[in-house]
Amino acid sequence: MFKFLKSKKKRKIFVVVITIVFLSIAGFFSYLAISGVKQLVGVEEKDTSRNIEPYNYYLRVNATDYQQELFDELKEICKSEVIDYEQLSASVAKNFVADFYTWSNKKGSYDVGGMCYTNEDLRLNMYQKARDLYYSNLNKYIEEYGSESLPEVELCTTELRRVDEYEMDGVSCPRYQIKVRWTYKEGSVLTDDMQCSLAIYLLLNEGRMEIVEAYESH
Repeated sequence: MFKFLKSKKKRKIFVVVITIVFLSIAGFFSYLAISGVKQLVGVEEKDTSRNIEPYNYYLRVNATDYQQELFDELKEICKSEVIDYEQLSASVAKNFVADFYTWSNKKGSYDVGGMCYTNEDLRLNMYQKARDLYYSNLNKYIEEYGSESLPEVELCTTELRRVDEYEMDGVSCPRYQIKVRWTYKEGSVLTDDMQCSLAIYLLLNEGRMEIVEAYESH
């Protein structure tokens, strides 16, 4: 009887330890998704070449050539004395797509691209949904094919669908709907089954253009 109770106690302790470890890991990646975007993409605090302030747009350290090109375009738009917000919304949408849908430079299913372009209050939910759905099998694909063989966004085109007003926290903000289409680098695996169009809603929130909703569009 004593041995049985002792064994049961050990099992309870083991379950508690596993639960704590799981929650710690989940909490760490949740922190990265919400507050640690720079750590997630590997950007150093002082690396201003990969950080557009004060908008908190970041370029990952292992960016593809196309991601670098799009980020440079976004940086020039943000530096303008008079910002064209329609142009800005299209640029943010393209930067998001090029990072989110490129897997060739991702380290695992936790490494969800494009999170810095999302609204911070919605970021954790977007991150978790991405891990549960689009990124759910990424670890398996990396092991099976190798990261460098996985899909890589090569070219994005955009179309402004609508501009309207949207109320957020009691404040009316301009909202932009952008249709994005893209192609993948030739030779990438799995591209026949990959998404290649998206409708994105962006809000101009206190001067920062940020994604609040996205869904597949044909």
